[in-house]
Amino acid sequence: MTKDQLKYMYNSSCRQLYKKQSRKKKQNLIGFQLEGRAQTSEVVVVVVAVVVVVVVVVVVVVVVVVVLEQAIMAFDVL
Repeated sequence: MTKDQLKYMYNSSCRQLYKKQSRKKKQNLIGFQLEGRAQTSEVVVVVVAVVVVVVVVVVVVVVVVVVLEQAIMAFDVL
């Protein structure tokens, strides 16, 4: 083999390796993006659940306070 042929073989093998690596990097990036989206959706679900629980607790407390006030007023009337 001549020197030029060896250079060509080396360069073509380097190009193929670079292409494979860049493809793997793209696939990894896509995987990380999907994983990131999954994590953010989980965070959104947790935040919504916490907000719902807080709202329910506040409503229950308000209802209990109103019922107690009505009961106190009823006993005052008697």
